[in-house]
Amino acid sequence: MTAFCVDVNCTTVTFVLNIETQAYVQSVDIFSLNTGVWAFTSLVSVKDSNGNSRTWNSTVGAGGIKIQLNETSAQLASEPLFITVAFANQAQTAAGLFNGDLVFSGLAYGDSVSTLPSNQISFGGTVTPEPISIALLGTGLAGLAGVGARRRKRFPTESE
Repeated sequence: MTAFCVDVNCTTVTFVLNIETQAYVQSVDIFSLNTGVWAFTSLVSVKDSNGNSRTWNSTVGAGGIKIQLNETSAQLASEPLFITVAFANQAQTAAGLFNGDLVFSGLAYGDSVSTLPSNQISFGGTVTPEPISIALLGTGLAGLAGVGARRRKRFPTESE
């Protein structure tokens, strides 16, 4: 699961759930190991891979949020899912999302018809940075290094 801040203070976060195999998600739990920093307040929205809003029941409890699909098994949500939640935290940064405080788990099925236990897929882990954000950071740092090298080449110091 990856994540990114929707607003500047990171009080609204979108989690992107993408299971490596084709799966239809029935439930997702997201927990905070540090509720002083990441205290869940509500589920904002759940959208499927086509951008369609999905109907989910959510329960905010001690340190986490449980999200359960509120549709028939034939309409299980195909992944990736975009889960947007609100936090009560004040002025967090995107880097704070990835320090291991936020973990997730859930249940999915291999197809949208069979909800037999033999067809279940369990998943879980810690929240990781969105790959695009990391790529942008790396590109920006490489650009700054290039500008510095060019400046040193153009304006050598007196010792050179």
